[in-house]
Amino acid sequence: MAHTLFSDPFEYSLQSRPLDQLFDTCLQSLLPLVAQQFQMSCPAEHLGRQSFGASQNEQSASAVVDKDKFQANLDVQHFRPEELTVKVADGVVTVEGKHEEKQDEQGFISRHFVRRYVLPEDHDINKVESKLSSDGVLTITAPKICAQEGCRSIPVIRTNHPIKATEKEDDGNVKAPQEPETSSFERSNLCLSFRNDSRFLSISRQNLAMTAATVRKPVVLPKEESDDDKELQAELKVLVDRIIGDEKKLMPASLDMLKYLIRTSTTSMTSVPKPLKYLAAYYGVLRDKCDSMREGPLKKSLSDVISVLSMGAIDKNTKKEYDCLKYCLQGTMLNIGDWGHEYIRQLETEIVKQWVMCDNNFKTLHPLVKEIMAFNCSHHDEIQGCDLLMEINQMYMLFDYVNGDNYKPICLYLASCAKYVDELESKKILKLISQFYLMFGEYCRSLIMAIQIKDTKLIDKLFVTCKDKVTLYQMALICARHLYPFELNIEDDDVRSILENSHLSHHFLTFARELDIMEPKSPEEVYKTWLEPVTLRQTVLGEKLDSARQNLASSFVNGFVNAGFGTDKLLTMEDGNKWIYRNKDIGMLSATAALGLLYLWDVDGGLTPIDKYLYTTDENIKAGALLALGIVNCRIRNDCDPALALLGDYVESPSEELQIGAVFGIGLAYAGSGRSDVLSLLLPVIQESKLVKTLGIASLACGLVSLGRNNSELSDVILSKMIESNGLEVLKSPYMMLAGFGVALAYFGSKDDIEVPTTVAEVFEEPFKTMFQTMLQMCAYAGSGDVLIIQELLRLVEEKIEIPEDSPAEKDGENVGKGKEKKKYEWDHYMGKAIAVLAVAAISKGEDIGVEMIQRIFGQISRYGEPSVRKAVPLAIALTSVSDPQPNVINILTKYSHDVDDDVACNAIFGLGYVGAGTNNARLAVGLRQLALYHAKNPFQLFMVRIAQGLVHMGKGTMTLNPLHTDRQLLDPVAMAVIIERILDKKYSL
Repeated sequence: MAHTLFSDPFEYSLQSRPLDQLFDTCLQSLLPLVAQQFQMSCPAEHLGRQSFGASQNEQSASAVVDKDKFQANLDVQHFRPEELTVKVADGVVTVEGKHEEKQDEQGFISRHFVRRYVLPEDHDINKVESKLSSDGVLTITAPKICAQEGCRSIPVIRTNHPIKATEKEDDGNVKAPQEPETSSFERSNLCLSFRNDSRFLSISRQNLAMTAATVRKPVVLPKEESDDDKELQAELKVLVDRIIGDEKKLMPASLDMLKYLIRTSTTSMTSVPKPLKYLAAYYGVLRDKCDSMREGPLKKSLSDVISVLSMGAIDKNTKKEYDCLKYCLQGTMLNIGDWGHEYIRQLETEIVKQWVMCDNNFKTLHPLVKEIMAFNCSHHDEIQGCDLLMEINQMYMLFDYVNGDNYKPICLYLASCAKYVDELESKKILKLISQFYLMFGEYCRSLIMAIQIKDTKLIDKLFVTCKDKVTLYQMALICARHLYPFELNIEDDDVRSILENSHLSHHFLTFARELDIMEPKSPEEVYKTWLEPVTLRQTVLGEKLDSARQNLASSFVNGFVNAGFGTDKLLTMEDGNKWIYRNKDIGMLSATAALGLLYLWDVDGGLTPIDKYLYTTDENIKAGALLALGIVNCRIRNDCDPALALLGDYVESPSEELQIGAVFGIGLAYAGSGRSDVLSLLLPVIQESKLVKTLGIASLACGLVSLGRNNSELSDVILSKMIESNGLEVLKSPYMMLAGFGVALAYFGSKDDIEVPTTVAEVFEEPFKTMFQTMLQMCAYAGSGDVLIIQELLRLVEEKIEIPEDSPAEKDGENVGKGKEKKKYEWDHYMGKAIAVLAVAAISKGEDIGVEMIQRIFGQISRYGEPSVRKAVPLAIALTSVSDPQPNVINILTKYSHDVDDDVACNAIFGLGYVGAGTNNARLAVGLRQLALYHAKNPFQLFMVRIAQGLVHMGKGTMTLNPLHTDRQLLDPVAMAVIIERILDKKYSL
């Protein structure tokens, strides 16, 4: 019907306007306002025709709660049934209607409404119903749970016992809490009133109502089983009845159907599959039926089912141990993986237990193990298969299942497992990994594993088998970095030169030229003294001469920073001799030895500039030159043996300084080589030594040469000399501890092979016995991460030591800086604990999680440990992070560098140098400059700050002290041994 603009607005149908289509009451409050706007202009009869307000709303939506039920009516005549949804959740009924845009007499319209009804608490939410009438009215009903009328009084009985627990008064007597006072009338007439139409419990006293509300708990109703679950239970019961019944014709089909239901069942991560749960009650009868059957296909098929059902059996009287494995072996043993991963895990568990208990089970269980391994490898679960084979000690079976797709994860997992087994088992695993890598052409990775187990035959085989030159070069670089004593005669000159490090200096200088860092640096440029206050600046070559200690520090810094570059601004200049003579005694030896760092690895060009110092009359300078010759030849193998030719003449020198310089120079030049001719030259020095200093240095040099070779001859010679000094004052000398460290180096990385020297150490008195045995453990297990040894060492640290009464008492801070030259050595009974702390750090080296845990333990040790132990903690922390300046480690050592104990502070500063060695770490460099200002008036601390600054800028950032190399998979024994020796021999730690 058409309408004009000024026609009567109420003449067309009321329901055709959107405001009048009251499918919800949200517009109820707006209708009176609309009516007020039309009253002035519309006739009264028109207003009578249109029912604004509640009259029409009551027809479109209403909700009533009577004595029997809750009922809500809703006008939804504009919606089809499929456009309506009714949901019940948390006591709320939600009705939603929505239809898309459609055409009516006015044009196009779309509707959407949501109405929610809150059900009273005494109505059953599980019995809510909704009905749609033919005229478009939706009716929602919910019956009451209890429809009894009337009111029932419940008397309150006084128990005379408090609800709260008794409290103890200050005097210790137990006193019950007091109850509020009430009259006899109140106590007798106190009652509870409960009405059917009320939602809450009405109590005549307010405090009781509050108490009842606090202890109120929600009621959890048991979940009812669905119709599908009931149908499944009935079906399973029928199948079980047919299986245990007498009709054999029905048994095969029933078994097949039962298998199908079990295999296709789904489950969540925390629940048992429904067929297994419902069949648990029939496990006993099914097992008895299987045991009574004759051998045949049906029994095997039923055994498969019983093997699976045993996982869900609950009754311990019915289920027996190893039922899963027993009936699996009786079954078909075909496609066992179809039963699921959990079934395979159960079989693996029982297989491991049976394998350990019984010896003659290989023939029985081997076929099943092969089936399980085939399933694991085909489902990318090789790790689980590796665990099974390791438990039953059948690792060789992996050869049948390793392929080009899975050998990498298998090898990585086995390599991580090798750290947590004993030495014999670890070698087997690593050798197996090496063979896997070799099978698939991974020569470098195979070489890494072979070096770890020291398998010389396998290493020779790798070099002979590999035909790719690039791979050969890479393998040679790995062996050269590790200083592996390679004795195979290789025809390729390039590979042989790499193995001997012949061109190491040339390659290093080429690399430095590419980086444009050939310009030498002076100590002042490292210190950056121009950033310090004017009053604290100290020049090295200016008019103001430094002290001998600071000149010695500058010699070290100059050697560290310009190491390997062959040029500097102090020693290689025309007047370089002047700098040497600015030092005193041992400082002259150190300044001359710094030439060895400047010409590091340059055997051809570095020997001539050093040789001229051998003709001086000062023995300290000559000893420094001998030591410099050994440093130049370090890590270099040369057929001419210039180090042995030049230094061998001074081994039997009557001068103690020259003899020590030559012996230690030979030890550095041939470290890790294990050459018998070098040892035959040094052993007589130990046997004929009359001074403890000569004995200590010679033993240390021999230990470096025979590093990790388990040289029993060397250990016998050194131990004999040490036993001769047992009970004498000379045993207390720090050089005697260096002799013991030389024995420990001979057993470096040998783990359990230290039984003989450990037993011999029992003859020494305490604390030398503990110190020597701890050093043996430290070297034998360095870098292994052995948890048991770490626990044993930590137990040693926490033990209380009883100091003999005749021993001089040690006081904190006493004799610090006094009495530099002591006539007699005194025992430090806590030195064994200090070495144990260092040993913990050395053993955990390379194992990230272990290092993190150890650093936390060190915090407790430094807080509650003895003074000697506290001094070792900063060095131990630095040892765990050599050339790896992690922020947390730097923060810890920086705090220790401000310690009130001078020795702790010096060790922390030296540790900062080790942590940042060769990294040019800017944050650490700034921190060390600040420490130089802080310790400007403390000569010892300032000396250590300068040394640390030189270490941080070592090689201008191109060198490292980190013994871990090749992706942190290998530990360089020579580098690790020298680092431990420097930390042990450090003055302030001893």
